[in-house]
Amino acid sequence: AELARLGDRLGRADWPAAARFLREYVSVLALRDVSNRGSVAYDPAELVRAARGLLLDDPEVLAAERRRLAYVYVDELADTDPAQVDLLEVIAGGGKPLVVFGDPDSSTYAFRGADPQVVTAFPHRFRTASGAPAARVLLTTSYRSGARVLAAAARLARRLRGPAAHRRLTPVPDAAP
Repeated sequence: AELARLGDRLGRADWPAAARFLREYVSVLALRDVSNRGSVAYDPAELVRAARGLLLDDPEVLAAERRRLAYVYVDELADTDPAQVDLLEVIAGGGKPLVVFGDPDSSTYAFRGADPQVVTAFPHRFRTASGAPAARVLLTTSYRSGARVLAAAARLARRLRGPAAHRRLTPVPDAAP
């Protein structure tokens, strides 16, 4: 209620909207607890955590899942939240062939708990079967943007926090500007 009042006073329409969402979310959780009489409903993060728990609780199911997957690919690791990374570690940990793609600067899911630093931590968290840090390949050619767009992005990227090695992109030689 206080957030909604403050948003109204400051002319921030998004704050009363966020307050309404929070009120509804808390009501749904309370209703779930009362109406399900012990059964559990899940939001997306709870579902991922429950899947991880089921795999850890049943070694046969985990082994079957690992056998089913010859390779594991993750598109945009920077947009994963801690629950998803924990599930990935259970499924692909211990040297399972794992390929991830990620650009910490393009992460857009921080509001859902994504932590772009998982890209930097990846080689040490997901080690090879021998225990060595996972290999990291830095792609430096942009197939999406021409030289002018990359130059503008580079000027902005200089102001960003974190390691900058992944920010050195060059366009494809014959790309349009």
